[in-house]
Amino acid sequence: MGDVAWVLELVVEQAQRAGSIIRNIRQFIQKEESERRAVDVNAAIREATGLVQNEALQCNATIELELQEGLPSISGDSVHLPQVVLYLARNGLEATRDSVDGDRLLSIRTAFKNAVNVEIIVEDSGPGMPADICKRMFDSFFTTKDEGMGMGLSICRSIIDAHGGKLSVDEEKKGGAAFRFVLPAAENAEI
Repeated sequence: MGDVAWVLELVVEQAQRAGSIIRNIRQFIQKEESERRAVDVNAAIREATGLVQNEALQCNATIELELQEGLPSISGDSVHLPQVVLYLARNGLEATRDSVDGDRLLSIRTAFKNAVNVEIIVEDSGPGMPADICKRMFDSFFTTKDEGMGMGLSICRSIIDAHGGKLSVDEEKKGGAAFRFVLPAAENAEI
């Protein structure tokens, strides 16, 4: 009976820890709304990719930027948005480590879409993901990593949602992964 009580205590502790994480994330997102300002998306991407250059070198990958010049600013948090790019870039670089054929490449592109939205695409040349993984990857606590908590993509989606945008993954892509997020340009954002 002692083993069962010990296991139950561990389950309760983990549930309390998970609840604490979720409360902290909610507070994080709510605070974000009050700190919005004009953000240069291309500058945020350059900042984030500068932080992963060493990781790219370690996995023998190339980071390729195709940033449309003259993009309008978006209204958002100048810290949280680069963190989304940083997280997606790190995931992409990790995925390229598993590539056996061809070049290891992380590509980040920006574009002005429909005269109202800024689109950012983070694409890697890794092995890709099965459709069942794509359907669950934004779920809290879902992970394919041995040491992952399953919160990174969920947090990224929450940040993008809080900015009036949408984060998705290309479920039809064969080989590699392509994450796309669309954010309203500053003049179209609700501030």
